[in-house]
Amino acid sequence: MDLSWNQLSGNIPSMIGDLQRLRDLSLSRNSLQGPLPQSFGSLIGMELLDLAFNNLSGEIPKSMEKLLLLNYLNLSFNRLQGEIPNRGPFTNFTAQSFMENEALCGVAKLKAPPCPTNVSSSRTKLQLKYVLPTIVSIAIIVAILSILIKC
Repeated sequence: MDLSWNQLSGNIPSMIGDLQRLRDLSLSRNSLQGPLPQSFGSLIGMELLDLAFNNLSGEIPKSMEKLLLLNYLNLSFNRLQGEIPNRGPFTNFTAQSFMENEALCGVAKLKAPPCPTNVSSSRTKLQLKYVLPTIVSIAIIVAILSILIKC
């Protein structure tokens, strides 16, 4: 189904996921906006998906990793953000599938910046798990020794 260059606008309806036997869908070069529906993950027969040159925003749904027959994907020239999925058909896509989405991040082969890791959160967990009990234990030992020395 090729609906490109049709001046379509608005969000992609979530009921698109009901078209499980749809093989090819091109909605490129329209004025579509909003997020990619999670229901894209239900398009199990999808082989080609072209959504380039729209105003789509938000993240690429992880549910799309289930589209095992998808061999062509073009999400270029949108306003997508977040991590590019890295399983299923996404292992075969190239940087051309994601060009000019300045807020996407992912693996180096896609020429996207690396996704930020939450280092401060893991440091805090490490401190709570190891450092805090050690300090409390030392304080208790010092307190006990102080009491014993005074006695």
